[in-house]
Order: sequence, then structure tokens, then C-alpha cells
Amino acid sequence: MLTKLWQWLRRWWQRAPIPHEPQAIGITWPVQSGDIPAGTQVEVVEITPGPRTGEKHDFTYHHLRKDIADVAYNILERFEKLTRKNQDMDYDVSHDLLEEMWGCDFLVWNREIGERMKGGDKWSAVDHEGVEDELADLIWPIDFCVAEQEENYIRLYRIVTVTPQQVRGKVVRVMPKMVRYIMGGMHDDGRWHFVDGYAGLAGKRWTLLKNYKRMPGPDKDARHELVCRIMSSAFTARYEWHVALGTVPGGPRILLPTNPSGALQLFKNRAIPVGKTRREVLKHWVEEHWRENINDLAYVAHHLRGKTKFDWSDFGCELFPSIYDLEKNEFFKQQAKEWRAARKHNRVRVHIKKRA
Repeated sequence: MLTKLWQWLRRWWQRAPIPHEPQAIGITWPVQSGDIPAGTQVEVVEITPGPRTGEKHDFTYHHLRKDIADVAYNILERFEKLTRKNQDMDYDVSHDLLEEMWGCDFLVWNREIGERMKGGDKWSAVDHEGVEDELADLIWPIDFCVAEQEENYIRLYRIVTVTPQQVRGKVVRVMPKMVRYIMGGMHDDGRWHFVDGYAGLAGKRWTLLKNYKRMPGPDKDARHELVCRIMSSAFTARYEWHVALGTVPGGPRILLPTNPSGALQLFKNRAIPVGKTRREVLKHWVEEHWRENINDLAYVAHHLRGKTKFDWSDFGCELFPSIYDLEKNEFFKQQAKEWRAARKHNRVRVHIKKRA
């Protein structure tokens, strides 16, 4: 007893954590017929966790996964519940436009989710003020869709490059750069509608090209700002990785920005493919390195490797590397090919002595 007391005082003096020793308690275990015989003494061991390290678990991806699933369900479920009786305008017009929107990937304009997905970057890489014509040149031609969440309403937009031949008889003025915009939305109560129109770039401003058959859409200032915002997002998307989430094969999907390392962490809990025993690695960058063969040393350039399609949280998903990364991947491939073709092995004359 005195020995244990001395050990305790010594630990306390050294400010060392005192380990908690399990205590064995003899009790009579209540048993049922057919189990352990009644009256058996069972030794119960009290187990307590060890001393805290002070490190907190990182729940960043746990909360982000939940919020992503909520955003995706909120948008995609509305597509699945569209009915003819709930459309707000002429059915033939809205139905035709819905078909053009059905198979699209919609980039979600949600700044809070976007910043958490990308690590704090903003949506647009450039400010379009004063450079509208230069921005159009950089991304022309364009076919891009976005979705914007509002209270009790989801707005959907798509802008597509059109040629003079495609708009002949539909506009009063033909311009070098023209786009067709489709816009509409879906309410919480099931109501939905879509309209379309045309806009052309006059100098540094997108102006309405009057459409006689269908509604002209938003006012001129709002329309100019809308087209510029979509083009800024399209330009930024060139340098971003994205993940698409859908619920219907061949149907609409939402698109969220991500990055190679972030995607690996975010979708770590993706489903294991049928017939497999482990998850297939997602698309990622492999760093350049040297590979030692039996008779040679080979150079392996940076390259993309891995799968892009996977299932996660009841969604069919697809990971898209950025266009810029895909171009870099082709550049590295060509660079490695040229290196192998230009490599020259050292030629050394070898003299072997004969045994005496």
C-alpha cells in the first residue's frame, strides 16, 4: 500500500499523467435459461480512455459532404418532378426548351459551397468590366450552363454560340459574335417555365437581338450582366477541376468546382464497384520520377492517372480534370516522348583481362 502511494506521489510531482488502472468488480450476472448458469461470478473490467492529446478531429469534409448532397438533391429532384400541368407558359415552347436543358451539366452558383470546395477562390478569375470583347475571344465558341439557388426557386441558364445561318429570320440584326440564351426555373410548388432569346456583342456590350416568336427575356442591363457572369465562369472553369453529380442516366447534372487533392479527400467514402474488393483510385497527378528497369533507367513524366466515374451517396458522379491540366498532360506526354527519342546511351569500350 505504501509502495503504491509513493509511486502516485512521484508521478504527481513530475506532473506525469497517471494511468487509470482497470478495476475488477465481482458481481452476480443476471442470466436467462440456456445462458451462463445462474450465480456465476463475472469479472467486469472498467475501461476508460487514455489521456487526451488536445487534437480535435477535422470534420471539414464530413460537413461538406452533407451540404453538397443537400444542394444536389434540392436541384435534381425538381427535374424529376416536372409535369405538364405545372408549366407556366405555352407547353410546346417550354417542352422544346426543356429538352435542350435536360442533358446539361449546370455549374452551381453558390459562393459558400464553391469556396469550401476550392479553398477560398472566387468564381471568376477575371473581372469582366471593360474586357467583355477580350473575354469572348478567349472562350469562343461557348456552350455553358449554370444554376442559381434562390428562396423557393432554382434559376437555370444556358448560353450557346450561334452563327448567322442559324439565326437568319429570327433576329433583326446580325453581329460577328452572337449567343442564344435559354433561361427559366423551377419553383418549390412544382411550377416551371423556360424561354429563350438572342444577344450580340456590340463593342463591349451585349445587346438584345429582337426575337419575334418568343419572349425577349430580362431587361438590357440585367441581360448584359448575366451573359458576362456566365462567360467569366466559363473562363474560370478552364482552369478548375469539376465533379458532376446526377441521379438520372443521361439526365441533368450539377457541376461543382474541386481540385485533384480535394476530390480524393472529399470522395474517400465513394462506393466500391460491383465485383471489386477495393475502391479504384480517382484521376490524379502522378509526379515525375525515374523508374529503374533491369537494364535501364527510364524517365516517367508528370501524367494523369485514375478513374473518373464513380458512385457516391446515391449519385452517379464524374470527375473532370481542367482543360488546362489536360493540355499540360498532353504536353508532358510529348516531352517524355521527345526525351526518349533523343536519349543516347553512353558507349564505353570494355577491356576484359584474360585469366593467367
